[in-house]
Amino acid sequence: MRSLLFSGLFLVLATYVTRSEADEKSFLVSLRKAEFLSIIKCISISRDPVLCAKYAACEKELPPRVYAAHQKCQKEHVGLEALRCSKHEPLFKVPETPAKIFDCIVETIHKLTAPEKKIMVKFEECAKKLQEESCKIVEGLHHLHRVRHHHH
Repeated sequence: MRSLLFSGLFLVLATYVTRSEADEKSFLVSLRKAEFLSIIKCISISRDPVLCAKYAACEKELPPRVYAAHQKCQKEHVGLEALRCSKHEPLFKVPETPAKIFDCIVETIHKLTAPEKKIMVKFEECAKKLQEESCKIVEGLHHLHRVRHHHH
């Protein structure tokens, strides 16, 4: 009985996920919102000032309009304090904040122009490279998942 309930739940989740992907509002080109937020989360909880500085360098790659929207949205949701990584606390004290900033950027920008998309890809590659280099914890979890998948 329990497994039947589980598969029913899984179906509901699966349809929910695919539906939300279809109308996902995003200013990203090559990354999905969830992937991007997992990179931000990794940087935030790493408490690693070097990693934060590297991500700040990636942010400088953003198209000017996106960067401006990012600054505006960050102020709205984080306040005036500069986001600084310290060894004592995560970058975002409230885990939901990055998603709120993300949605705010989407609302501010609406659509990217073709030249902006090209620039955006550079930023996304920069962020992805950081994830590959530094987010081993996240990668480790994926690996475990894959191994477990293999045995079925």
